[in-house]
Amino acid sequence: GFSEVIDNSIDCVASRDYGLDIASSMAAAGNTLSRFCFDLYIWATPDYGYIEVDDADAVCSSIMPQKKNPWTLEHIKGKASHLEAAWISVINAMKNTPYTHCQDVNGEALHWLWPAMREMEGCLEMMTDTVSGLKFNKERALETARGNFCTAAELANTTHYTTVTLQDSSSSLSSLLDLMSESNVSTDDIAR
Repeated sequence: GFSEVIDNSIDCVASRDYGLDIASSMAAAGNTLSRFCFDLYIWATPDYGYIEVDDADAVCSSIMPQKKNPWTLEHIKGKASHLEAAWISVINAMKNTPYTHCQDVNGEALHWLWPAMREMEGCLEMMTDTVSGLKFNKERALETARGNFCTAAELANTTHYTTVTLQDSSSSLSSLLDLMSESNVSTDDIAR
């Protein structure tokens, strides 16, 4: 519902901005969910191995029986496109129309809004179920972090805020990282 009566009668019958607001919010949320799902999808691959999706949220690959496909993540990524399409449908049906009561805005513009709400609800249900069933391989993530220079940017920022300019900090750190790479020394070796 609305919080109050709309004072302007033309605005009341002609405006469907609430449809635009709802559709754009769902499209943005769907985009964020899709990006998060992509990260989870990659982290679930054997190359990363940071997480494992619960069997209830995965299926066996049709061609590789050893491969576990995170089914819900694939569906959420796909459904995000439906949410974006609904927003495009709403905004395109409203463009180039007079600001009055007309069927393009009143009926057609909001046509895909309710199906998009059902898609959003499905995305949220699958995301909640998937995240609650994730198993984390903290040891693997720590091993990867120790074996690369993923904390170098934070080190550059820290030294920049305490002693030197960011440019000087980044330059010095870059030289150090080059030397470490050439010497096959990891960040974890520094503490030793």
